[in-house]
Parts: sequence; structure tokens; C-alpha cells
Amino acid sequence: MAEIKNIQNKIEKLIGQKRYIEAIEYVDHELNNTSDKLTQAMLLFEKGKAQYWNDQRDVAMQNITKSLSILEEFEDENLVGDLIFHIAGLYLLIGDLVNSKKIYVHLINKLPEGNKYRLGSMQNLAGIYRKSGDITKAKDYLKDTVSEAKKYGEEVMSAYSCENLSEIYAMQLDRENAKTWMEKAIDFAEKTNEQRILRSGKLALLILKDPDINKILEEGNKIKNNGMPYPHDVADIYYAFSSFTPTDSRKKLIEEAILLYSETGDGEMRKKAIEILEAMK
Repeated sequence: MAEIKNIQNKIEKLIGQKRYIEAIEYVDHELNNTSDKLTQAMLLFEKGKAQYWNDQRDVAMQNITKSLSILEEFEDENLVGDLIFHIAGLYLLIGDLVNSKKIYVHLINKLPEGNKYRLGSMQNLAGIYRKSGDITKAKDYLKDTVSEAKKYGEEVMSAYSCENLSEIYAMQLDRENAKTWMEKAIDFAEKTNEQRILRSGKLALLILKDPDINKILEEGNKIKNNGMPYPHDVADIYYAFSSFTPTDSRKKLIEEAILLYSETGDGEMRKKAIEILEAMK
């Protein structure tokens, strides 16, 4: 497993540096030099991910599907939970809620309570219900995730679930609960120095204070330049919290969110943001 992790880390570093072609070439080289099924599954997943970010979406999902078919041969869910969980994440990112939901439910049922991939699956399943409009189920799953994660000391997961709850309440124009849950998210994040939550939480609380739009955009720009996950974090905060700003400011935030969702490939959220923008005309 150590060798697999070393190879994966190298590929992840290339992808993180946006050196997608080099990552794909490295994967192809490693595929030619291994007969181990688990390694092949990991390599196909990483190749698909590099292709996805390189705007080769169709061929990317073909390799992701191949990877999943190999992983389904393994009985030990803990062994392959990491890969299966992230495959479900890519399905979710492209808007395939059916396949992503199926995989998350599978992991929730198979993995023991407190397992980080079970908790992650609970949180992301809440995201699916949120995207499909079942807000009650989304809140229930997130609150269950916070409770279970806190019980087993998974404070990072607690932080993300609290942040997601804050965003839901923000969309419902419930300022008090949006602020309360974001402050809880920041409290959990401070214990683990989880920078994504600390930065996005700071941006959300800034918007709730109703400052000048230029200050909000300036803070968002600082955050989104820290690597690939951050533009999506900023987009989510703009999308969820823009309702607390004046109309002109909200329009600018939604427009920026649309651009960021395009950059990160989240077609489903981009579509929802466009619908908000159209309704404002």
C-alpha cells in the first residue's frame, strides 16, 4: 500500500500544479508496469481526474467507470473506501446524482460508524438532497454527521458539515442560524487548523456584516488563489450568502460564482446560479 500511496501522491502533486498532461503520461507509464488490480484502479482514477481537469470530460468518466468496476471486486471496503469515495465525488461534480447517491449509500451501509469515508458519504449525500431540493433530509444528514463526527473526534468533518448547514440556512435567509452554524464550523476548524473552513468561514461572516462589495470581492480573490479547491469554496459562499447583500452586490457575487463554477466544473451549481441571475432581471 505504501508504494501505491507514493505513486498517488506524485500524481496528485502534478494535478495540483495543473500539469495535467504530465500526470496522464506518468499514469500511462505506471499502468504499463503493474499487474496489481488495486494499483490499476488507483491509476485509472487518477488519470480520469487529470483528464477531467484538463477538460476531457467524456474520456475522463470512462476511466473513472473502469476504476470503479475493478474496485467492486474487492471485499474490504476500508481498503478501497478512499478511491470509491472520491469516484462518487466526481460523479457528484458532473451532476450525476443517481450514481453518486448510489455509491454514497453503499459506503454508509458498509463502513463502520465513525469511519471518515462513511462520514464523508453522509455529508455528501446531504449535498445531493440539497441539490435535488429535499432540504429537510439534507439538514438531517448534516446534523447526524456533526453528531457522529464529534463523537469519534473527527473534527474536520464536523467543521465541513457545520459549514454546509450554515449555507443551507443562508439560502433560507435565516441569518441567525447561518451565523451560528458557521461560527461552529470555524470553532471546529480552529482545533485542526483546517484552512479551507477558516478562510471560507471568514468570507461568509464578512458578507453577513454587510460590508462594501469591493471588500467582499477582495477577500474572495485572496482565498480563491490558494489552489484548486478554493475557487469552489468561494463560489459556494457567494452563492449561499449573496442574499444578505443589496441587489446590485448580489448580482456581482452570483456572476462571480458562475465563473468560478465554470472553472471548477460544477455544472449543476453553475446552472442554479444562472437561474438566480435570470430571476433577478
